[in-house]
Amino acid sequence: MVLAHHPDAQIHLVDASEKMLEQARQRFDGNPAITYAVADMADTELGGSWDLIISALAIHHLEDAAKKDLFGGIRGALSEGGLFVNAEQVLGHDCEVEARYARTWLQQVRRLGVSEAEIAKAHERMSHDRCSSVENQLQWMRDAGLSQVDCNFKAWRFAVLSGRR
Repeated sequence: MVLAHHPDAQIHLVDASEKMLEQARQRFDGNPAITYAVADMADTELGGSWDLIISALAIHHLEDAAKKDLFGGIRGALSEGGLFVNAEQVLGHDCEVEARYARTWLQQVRRLGVSEAEIAKAHERMSHDRCSSVENQLQWMRDAGLSQVDCNFKAWRFAVLSGRR
C-alpha cells in the first residue's frame, strides 16, 4: 500500500523470522526499492531518519517495558514530522471488556467456518501475546516524545495507533 501511494519510496522490512522475510521477498518479487533485515525489533538499532515507521501485529508480543523502550527508539528513528503507525492487537481496558473481546472473536471465527482444531492452535499462539490497552500505549507513546498521538481505528481487540515526531 505504501508503494501504491509513494512509488519512489525506499522500504526496509525488519522481522525476527527469516521465513516471514522470505515470504515478503517472494511477494515483492525482487523489487529493488525494498531491503530486508532479520532482527528483533526490541533490541535492534532502527537507524533513521525515517519518514514513516509501520508495525503490524508485532509489538503485542513484547512485555510492557520493552514496548515503552521501543516507542522511544521509534521516536528517535523518525525524521522531524515523521509518522509512526502501529496496527495492533490490544487488551480491553478491564476484565469484562477483555472477556467480551474473546467471546466476539470466537463467534466471528466460528461463523467463518474455522475448525475447532485451528481455533485451538490460535489459542496456543495467542497465549504468547502480551497485549496492552489502547490507553496505556497512547500514554507510552506520549511519554516517548511522540505528538499527535491517537487511536485512528479500533474494532474490538484490533486498533491502529499513531504518533508523530
